[in-house]
Amino acid sequence: MLPALLPHGQLLLMTAASRTELETTLAELVATREARDRGGEGSEPGTDLQSRIVVVEQALAQAQVVPGGEPTQAVVGTVVDVHDGRKQSRYTLTVLAPPEDPPGSIAVSVTSPVGVALIGSAVGDTAVVALPDGRRRELQVTRIQPTP
Repeated sequence: MLPALLPHGQLLLMTAASRTELETTLAELVATREARDRGGEGSEPGTDLQSRIVVVEQALAQAQVVPGGEPTQAVVGTVVDVHDGRKQSRYTLTVLAPPEDPPGSIAVSVTSPVGVALIGSAVGDTAVVALPDGRRRELQVTRIQPTP
């Protein structure tokens, strides 16, 4: 059994589209590994490739797809607008499972402190982010939408 990607074996809530993207990513990574093992050229060193495969397998093992339609809570595969009251700043964040990284947005890994705090939040909630240095940030969720 794979170790948990998230703390305490927490389920990784995601949209159906995000699950499909992760399954596609896993298939591509496995195909790359198999081609490399047959003597083909591979762009990634074996250990890096295997590490990415393990992370995607972990994400899929913990995945729970939320019902379709407009998301009511922040999950993997949603775009979340937040307001940081301390900095008086607004951010648009895309919550992702590793190794996704869409162009043109601020990608937040679900395993990062911000991602962990946002998962499950609804509009109007305040996500409390525990930073590695011991500080805390509060981000008020102002909008949630599916990724384009």
